[in-house]
Amino acid sequence: MNMTQNIIQELGLETLPQEKQEEIILKIGDIINQKILIRVLDEMSEDQKDLFEKFLADNKSNQGAIFEYLHSHIDGFDTMAREEIESFKKSGMDFIQNI
Repeated sequence: MNMTQNIIQELGLETLPQEKQEEIILKIGDIINQKILIRVLDEMSEDQKDLFEKFLADNKSNQGAIFEYLHSHIDGFDTMAREEIESFKKSGMDFIQNI
């Protein structure tokens, strides 16, 4: 099972139409990406932030390149990303269970 299918199943979205599932997954992806970026920026030194800012000037709209850059320049990036994904899944589950 891939991560998308896992999130759909864990959040109980499998009963929704495919189009709605895809829409929700895109929104979830955006939220998770923002959470990862915020966490990484908090962990960066000022020098790392300066380099990243220069990188962003040429790659603002290329999310794949941004995450590849972070993966190759930030120690523990994969762990941080996994933790943010798990945190979102847990908070999403908590929210859904309280509806």
